[in-house]
Amino acid sequence: MDIVIIAVCCVIVVELLLYTRFVSAVRDIKLVYNKTTYVLGSKAISDHWKEKALKKYAGNIFLITLRILLKLVIIFSPFIAAILIAEHTSSQIDRIIYTPWGIIGTTVFAAGYGIVRKNISKSDYGFFDREHYPFVRARLAFSCVTNL
Repeated sequence: MDIVIIAVCCVIVVELLLYTRFVSAVRDIKLVYNKTTYVLGSKAISDHWKEKALKKYAGNIFLITLRILLKLVIIFSPFIAAILIAEHTSSQIDRIIYTPWGIIGTTVFAAGYGIVRKNISKSDYGFFDREHYPFVRARLAFSCVTNL
């Protein structure tokens, strides 16, 4: 039963990873970093304007880092909840997850689920997608009308 709970947590983590757009937040911080290095390396920009730009970029990096931290907490909340619940029951989830084989197993299962999910569904956000379902319904309705 513990393995099933861990598998469900892995599926939820992968879906949350896609839903929260974690990769785009990492891209955002890389973009700000590239802007920062450009401003620092430019000889055409005076030190006065570099100070102003770097202050803004530092604030942006701080906010993006906080967003990434919040997204990580949300993404891993199923495992956190499972471990907290396991402490008050006779479940062995925490002992399974903390072992090297547990970490490797959950990583392999989550990666496998992500690959299968990507091949089956072309949606970017998965089961929780807000925009995907109306589009599918409209597409199905259109195909039913055109096939008459």
